[in-house]
Amino acid sequence: MCMTSPIENVYADLFNGSLKSVVRAELYKLNVCGPGSLFKSHVDMPRREKMFGSLVVAFPTPHEGRALVLRHEGQSWTFDPGEIFPKSEK
Repeated sequence: MCMTSPIENVYADLFNGSLKSVVRAELYKLNVCGPGSLFKSHVDMPRREKMFGSLVVAFPTPHEGRALVLRHEGQSWTFDPGEIFPKSEK
């Protein structure tokens, strides 16, 4: 079985293999959001010259509440972990 890394999956999905360069992730900051926490809307500033985005990891945990909304140049994308990951029984 051939396994790919999350970064390889991001590369394949975003660029369809068309880029000839390497995509890698660098840990800059780790935000852990617990129950009742709120992450305010903001704009990430590039930390490196070739930075093109921020990687958000959501683990399959029970979730209720708000979704993550990404906005860029008049377009928006919504990520709602509560819709993707099944609710666990208590």
